[in-house]
Amino acid sequence: MVGHGRVRFKNNPRPFYFDCALNAIIKSDEVVGVSALGRDVTEQHEKELRFTELFETLQEGAYFSTPEGRLLDANPALVSILGYATKQEILALEAVQLNFDPAEPPVLGRAADDRGGVRAREISLRKKDGSAAVFLESSRAVWDDAGKLIRYQGTLVDVTERRKLERQVAQQEEFRRRLLESFPDLILVVDLEERLHVRQFAGAGFVGMSMRGLAGEEGFRDTGQFSGTGRAVP
Repeated sequence: MVGHGRVRFKNNPRPFYFDCALNAIIKSDEVVGVSALGRDVTEQHEKELRFTELFETLQEGAYFSTPEGRLLDANPALVSILGYATKQEILALEAVQLNFDPAEPPVLGRAADDRGGVRAREISLRKKDGSAAVFLESSRAVWDDAGKLIRYQGTLVDVTERRKLERQVAQQEEFRRRLLESFPDLILVVDLEERLHVRQFAGAGFVGMSMRGLAGEEGFRDTGQFSGTGRAVP
């Protein structure tokens, strides 16, 4: 008989864990005793406990998957980010159901010739409501004692809101650029330090002024910037 056991020694509050093998001692077809062999796996067990605690409490998404990309385990953060109520829901999904683009191969899967090295990339996963969640993924292979690849483990940092904000900023900058290019008159911008910035002065040529010349006029002080910036003079 093979099993696991926990032992607490006298005057030592720390529990010890053993892999045990029990063998019957038989004499004249009768069991007269039992021999036991135990291998101390306390350190390994404690490492597994610490890893489990980290896995469950990590704020970023974390997962284990098959080489084909099907989830074997997912931490509470990943379950929540993808909009599922329970871990069982997300573990019941087929690998391709995590894809935001169903025409692509399983997003967490690896090619058959993959050697299991560290993979870092940006990916999109489909949330329960059908929307996309964008992640920075880092994953690697896990092998057993015999050198067989048994699973992949990875972390997923949610950057959905960051990418959305970056797109909004880019759109605002593009709108501003187009607005300035199409505006025919003088545009002045006052910053929080009450400095006046000449953003565009299409009429400068008509009044015989350059942008730098305008900066030297009353009410401006030249700061040496090409755009002709200055501070308002009381």
